Amino acid sequence: MKRVLSLLLTMILITGCFSAVLAEKYPEGTLYKGMKGHTAEIRQLQQWLIDLEYLDDKADGKFGQNTQNAVKAFQKEHGLNADGVAWPETLELVEIYANEPLVEYPEGTLHKGIYGYTEEIEFLQYQLFYAGYLGDDISVVDGVFGSKTEAAVRQFQKEHDIDVTGIVCPNTLMALDEEWESHMEPQGGEEEYEDPFPYCYREHYANGTSSVVLCSRHMQVHTEAAEAVNQAGQNDEQIIEGLQAGITFWMDELKSIYQQWADLRPEYALQITEHQEAFMNYYRAQLAVWNAHFGSPSMAALEKAQEMLAEHCSDLCITLSGAI
Repeated sequence: MKRVLSLLLTMILITGCFSAVLAEKYPEGTLYKGMKGHTAEIRQLQQWLIDLEYLDDKADGKFGQNTQNAVKAFQKEHGLNADGVAWPETLELVEIYANEPLVEYPEGTLHKGIYGYTEEIEFLQYQLFYAGYLGDDISVVDGVFGSKTEAAVRQFQKEHDIDVTGIVCPNTLMALDEEWESHMEPQGGEEEYEDPFPYCYREHYANGTSSVVLCSRHMQVHTEAAEAVNQAGQNDEQIIEGLQAGITFWMDELKSIYQQWADLRPEYALQITEHQEAFMNYYRAQLAVWNAHFGSPSMAALEKAQEMLAEHCSDLCITLSGAI
């Protein structure tokens, strides 16, 4: 009998230690499989998932396999890291979809709870961050339009005499672009100024994901490429011309970065040139695949080509920062 009690006590202690380790692993407010306590929070999450038809089970306050699978399904469908852990950003998005009434917005309008526009939201968040509306923690740039981003948009709209809705209307976008351009212009004529974001870098988050934070120069190229599309027109042919102009912007930037790299490391000039040629061959081959799949010319193929160039420019910029 004593032996049985001793074994039970040992198991309880091990379970308690294991739970403590898990609790330290996740930030406060995170819900995960097997956690103890937080019954009310887990039951609320389960009810939201039931309402959204991700969970076919009862809300019992226990985070088991069914709840984990439901969280994974939600995360996958909404562009989050599908690990089944209800991180704070996951909980916020689940709550938004479960509680907010369905509102019809024009296609592409950025607003709280929208998904499928991760890059557009990240770009919006970069603009708000650099303009001082998202605090000083770059981790808020996560591609998720949640409460913090909405609050920042509302504050920006209030200070720029725009209807305070939290919805990124064309007037808001125009004002943000103007704010960005004024932020990047040197003050006092031709006098030089210190760029606070000279190089791109990769930001890593507690949930295991990461994103690239654009440097000032690449934010400017991104803005120019976006404006080329916005000003092109509404029909497909005009949009394609705008995308092609954006590709030209990024191609020029790519050549410039390779030249900077070669100037910094002349002893590796040959290898850098070979690196550039190899990438361009890969780019052309990939573009040919996209054209064969989507048609040529097509918006889908050109959008992917522009994304590929922008991503490579950012990767090279990160490499360049380490070469100084």
